[in-house]
Amino acid sequence: MRRVKNRRIIRLLSLRLLKARKWKNLIAIAAVLLTSAMFTSVLTIGASMIQLSQESTMRQVGGSAMAGLKYVLPEDFETLQKDSSLLDLTYRITAGFVSNPELRDLTAEVCYAQDEDAKLTFSYPAKGHMPQERLEIAVSDLVLEALGIPCELGTPVPLSIQVGGKTFSETFTLSGYWEGDEVAMSQMCWISREYCDEIAPTPQVSYYDSSVKASDSEGYWMVDFNFKSSFDIEGQVVAALERNGFDPEAISYGVNWAYMESSMDLSTILLYSLVLLIILTAGYLIIYNIFYITVSSDIHSYGLLKTIGTTGKQLRGLVYRQAALLSLLGIPLGLAAGFMTGKLLLPFILNILVLSGATPDFSTGLSPLVFVGAVLFTLLTVWISCLRPCRIASKVSATEALRYNGTASKGKKKSKRTRRTTMPAMAWSNLARSRKKTTVVVLSLSLSLMLLNTLYTAVQGMDADKFIQNSIVGDFEVMDLSVHNTTILEGRNTCAITPQIQNSLSSIPGVESISNVYYTPDLLKLDETGYENALKILDAFADDPYITEYDSASILEDQELQVNVYGIDSFGLENVTRTMGTIDPEKFASGGYVILDTYWRAYENYESGIFYRPGDTLTYTFADGTSKTYEVMALGELGYALTTQSYGVLTASMLIPEADYTAHNDDTSMITVLHVQEDSMASVTEALEDFTGSLHTNLKYVSKQTYLDQFDTFLTTFVVVGGVLCFVLAFIGILNFFNSIITMILEQKQEFAMMEAVGMTGKQLMQMLRWEGIFHTLLSVLFSSVIGSLVTYLLVCLAVSEVWFFSYHFTVLPILVCLPILLLITCLIPVFAYRRLCRDSIIERLRIE
Repeated sequence: MRRVKNRRIIRLLSLRLLKARKWKNLIAIAAVLLTSAMFTSVLTIGASMIQLSQESTMRQVGGSAMAGLKYVLPEDFETLQKDSSLLDLTYRITAGFVSNPELRDLTAEVCYAQDEDAKLTFSYPAKGHMPQERLEIAVSDLVLEALGIPCELGTPVPLSIQVGGKTFSETFTLSGYWEGDEVAMSQMCWISREYCDEIAPTPQVSYYDSSVKASDSEGYWMVDFNFKSSFDIEGQVVAALERNGFDPEAISYGVNWAYMESSMDLSTILLYSLVLLIILTAGYLIIYNIFYITVSSDIHSYGLLKTIGTTGKQLRGLVYRQAALLSLLGIPLGLAAGFMTGKLLLPFILNILVLSGATPDFSTGLSPLVFVGAVLFTLLTVWISCLRPCRIASKVSATEALRYNGTASKGKKKSKRTRRTTMPAMAWSNLARSRKKTTVVVLSLSLSLMLLNTLYTAVQGMDADKFIQNSIVGDFEVMDLSVHNTTILEGRNTCAITPQIQNSLSSIPGVESISNVYYTPDLLKLDETGYENALKILDAFADDPYITEYDSASILEDQELQVNVYGIDSFGLENVTRTMGTIDPEKFASGGYVILDTYWRAYENYESGIFYRPGDTLTYTFADGTSKTYEVMALGELGYALTTQSYGVLTASMLIPEADYTAHNDDTSMITVLHVQEDSMASVTEALEDFTGSLHTNLKYVSKQTYLDQFDTFLTTFVVVGGVLCFVLAFIGILNFFNSIITMILEQKQEFAMMEAVGMTGKQLMQMLRWEGIFHTLLSVLFSSVIGSLVTYLLVCLAVSEVWFFSYHFTVLPILVCLPILLLITCLIPVFAYRRLCRDSIIERLRIE
């Protein structure tokens, strides 16, 4: 077969066909632009979220190393040095914690570290250098600020360092400092190797020897390292340990959960895939519809081209070339619009992910990979959208082209009956004539409705009370700075709020009442029942690495259980989560009853961790020597915000009435909860700011409003990001509807003229078009309510079901609210289009071939 050089002609035909339908080209360019913009914005936000989330998590974790080993010996480090798969291998030596009273609200860990390890933990001096002389030290500016020491090299830094059961006090010389990170779990204080060996010499026995107490970590080495790839970090760590002769079950290792590649679960992958699929579908629906309508309207031209020898392949190339030209115009604009949209939306999302509130870095959004990905996804969408239109164009014959009217032939009907003609019936018949066009429009409108319903379901399911319950109960809480500093092993002041302070707090204008929580750590002498149950717990958790011989000796040898004794009033009792038995406030307040919890490691099966059951009795001896027998009323757990937020290895919490506690113990409380009038929140906040800032600097307060503001920020993020996507999808749906209706009216221009010629009025035609719009809307609402509810449930489950303060509630309210708005839009567009059509007379429209 002779090859004809006709590529120039094909290019010329493509350009001329594009010029012949400018308004359709604008809609097509807008469709490509929107699709490209959506992909760009999602990829920009997604890439930035991953990077910034990783960085934020790394800062919380305290390091960027992929993994590390805990509490090893120097010889273990030497063994690991021989493994070529471990990159950036470095170490630090644990010494102790700073115990200065000024740092009760700040955890400061004292260690020696190699320079590379300091860099991996974001704690390398920005000014000065790492300690070299014996009494040199490098710390963060947050530690210096808390100590009241200026950030000047050479400044004396007096510190008390708690190493095990000993305290070492020295005045160091500041050799270096850096900007501390408030979200880090601990601030690092680097000391010299010489001084570290003095106060925390390297142990001669392995930390994992059964005779060593779990708390004796001083002097052991903490090893950090990286791998070539961050995929399956834990698997690589286990393989490295086995390869070097270590037992992964015995040695403690850590995996940096900031690396999403190592921890991305199936639900996260499904969520990202579903979001991309929704965008792909939205882009496909509008681009497919535009090219399908374009090919249908140009089908006569394609038929004529077939008669002069144009092949199906050339006709496909003609359509693809038009798509490429339109993409060439739409994609660059979409990339710019999408990047700007992503840049505007990213700060809202970072309110959740970036805990420090720092100004985000948008360098990720400028990554070429983001734009390359957006271009590829957009071109893929355009290519998929053109498949069927190209097939129609390539297979058409000249004869079929002359008869083609955009609807599929259904063959002869077996029967025909006469019925009354109504405008709704005619409108429904028109929709049935082109079911594919109707399906595309319905799906386009439904996408935005389904996403809006998902957004509303997610927002409505967020419970503010659940969100704040782990952080605060009541309106304000006042406590000592050290109460929730869980790294302080000794010296936490859990009895700081004296009766005088309590009176001062209750007398603040606007405070309606106060509630106190009292606390003391103590020992409970176990009777026969308690001892037998404790032995069962030890047996059930025999393989628990947290329980050592030292911890179990209190039970086995002394028959004593470590208990956290809390004295609570009726308000505290309201914040107890019951697990077994019945809580009766009146009986509890009368005395003679206590509430216990179960062993905290038995969270999967609390039956295996019961020390005493409801109805059992126990005898507790108070600090003043008084003994009292109590009946266990119920098993339950005091709200996390009212506790010390720390647990012993083998410890139970025992809740007793406030009156019993204060009658036999010190009447200073650990936490005082303030209940405040609604209109006095601002004035009480100001009063507490002054109270803790100048009068009682050892105290701090937390406010319910602070956490409510965080909750509002969280919801705002969902509303803004989801709202923008809903708006774009809604715009695409309406654009699709507009394009379909206009094209349908133009295609049936002659048909409408014939109907008017035989007596049908313009009013009746407009009524028929309105009914078409109504049917489009009703079908979209029906589809969104039925199928969309399943999609909503799936999206919500993937996106927010694991959020602990979310509860799913079925609803279609947003879809019903949008119903009148969509009805208005879908009724107005056909009327507007028909009025534009009526500018030509009936005779002129009948003359059209």
